[in-house]
Amino acid sequence: DSSGDTSVSVAETEPVEAFDPAADLDQGDQEIGRGYFYGENRGRCLTCHTLGGEGEPTGYAIDDVGLRREGEWLASFIHEPRILRPEVARMPPFRGDEEASIADIVAFLLILKTPVDHPESTDVKPEDEPEPHVGPGGHSGGHFSY
Repeated sequence: DSSGDTSVSVAETEPVEAFDPAADLDQGDQEIGRGYFYGENRGRCLTCHTLGGEGEPTGYAIDDVGLRREGEWLASFIHEPRILRPEVARMPPFRGDEEASIADIVAFLLILKTPVDHPESTDVKPEDEPEPHVGPGGHSGGHFSY
């Protein structure tokens, strides 16, 4: 081209879909989620958290997370922890697994309702976390205030 135009065209990319924490939660399989924690190809959650006495107490125990959290909050947190709790620098976001989905992991976490003491850790304890913002109708709607 002899017109002197040296601009570069930018290829169009696929739009990034926003994460919907409620999507497919009702289809989560708690046994697949349990396998993510305890199975042969398990995730690395117990590298920092404890569950039923197993794991490392770097983060807090998750034995009672089903008493403290709703499914949408858990799904959002697993997807991108630093959005809900920026101070959680060590927890990696979930980037997929061949067998388990976020919905499966959440289904398993929601059945964890054994009260536990939360000893001191190097992370923020659950009781120090902000409360979910409760909107009209008495549910959080996935939005949390700080």
